[in-house]
Amino acid sequence: MRSDAGFRHVFLVLGSCMLMFSPAIIFLIPSMIPMTFYFKKYTWVYYTPIESFIVFGVGLGILIVCCAILFFGRLKKWAVRTSIILALLAGILFYGSAMGYIAISDEGFTYRGIFEQKKQFSGWNEVAHAEIEEAARGTSDNATFIFTFKNGDVLTLKETEHLRRTRAKMRAQFKINKIPVDYTEAE
Repeated sequence: MRSDAGFRHVFLVLGSCMLMFSPAIIFLIPSMIPMTFYFKKYTWVYYTPIESFIVFGVGLGILIVCCAILFFGRLKKWAVRTSIILALLAGILFYGSAMGYIAISDEGFTYRGIFEQKKQFSGWNEVAHAEIEEAARGTSDNATFIFTFKNGDVLTLKETEHLRRTRAKMRAQFKINKIPVDYTEAE
């Protein structure tokens, strides 16, 4: 019985650490996955969609609940079974969140949504229209890029520091491929 009580507290510590460091974990891991697993030479920027962060956060929350169930359930059979099922669900959510990314390069856009198996590629020559919505002056908001492709797909990206550095390259691609661009200002 004494060894079970000590082992129980491991889950309390593990769950508490995940809860305490969850903001850093949620921010870092989903943004590092595309740069690590989907790296391709000459890619300007890797962009992680907000949905990936949300799904990863839900998975992390489920893991924290698993630790709480194991601690408060005193490692009984029902607690272990429930935690195993929830841990598998968290693993599926982690896998799905790792699938979503957008990569912008000299050739065009490579993107895949969360839980999608197939990557999609659209070259710069397939962009039908681009819209850049600049943030209103005096606000801390970032610009929004909206790319509409000839096949009807739409990519919406919030400007990050990495995306901001590629503006000159994007303007060059807009000019080379004769892509109409609308610049608007947010209200």
